[in-house]
Amino acid sequence: KGQFNLKFTGSKLSEMAIITDVLGQSIMNLALHQGDNYIQMPTVANGIYYIQIIDNSGNSQTLKFIINQ
Repeated sequence: KGQFNLKFTGSKLSEMAIITDVLGQSIMNLALHQGDNYIQMPTVANGIYYIQIIDNSGNSQTLKFIINQ
């Protein structure tokens, strides 16, 4: 329903995340913290999106997710 949770439990602190669409356009920039991070995207269209999570050392990981409301 346009909402999801990212939970960080490891020792690496994540500072930010960038959500983009399949065309690479930035949809949202987020500040993240240890524990639960509730993200709401109720106004975006159905489709495939990517979230790039960047830790405090500059390392990043990109995950794909689908919104189908």
